[in-house]
Amino acid sequence: LSLGLAGYLLGFGIEAAADWQKSRFKADPSNPNRHKWCNVGLWSRSRHPNYLGEMIVWWSIFIMSQPIAPVAAIASPLFVSS
Repeated sequence: LSLGLAGYLLGFGIEAAADWQKSRFKADPSNPNRHKWCNVGLWSRSRHPNYLGEMIVWWSIFIMSQPIAPVAAIASPLFVSS
């Protein structure tokens, strides 16, 4: 349970930080590249860090659900990861 919770918090943090960084990048009127691809922060390391965070969240939920529904909970992380 603690591994799943740690993963959930990590994934949620990555997703929130990526969304925040992209919105700041796009909203800055002094940024000449604001209509182009975001390439700052997490976006300089990964092409889709918000989706990476989303996948970590769903796999963490799967890990936390193992005592209750070991097989049925695999559908959501597989769907998000594909």
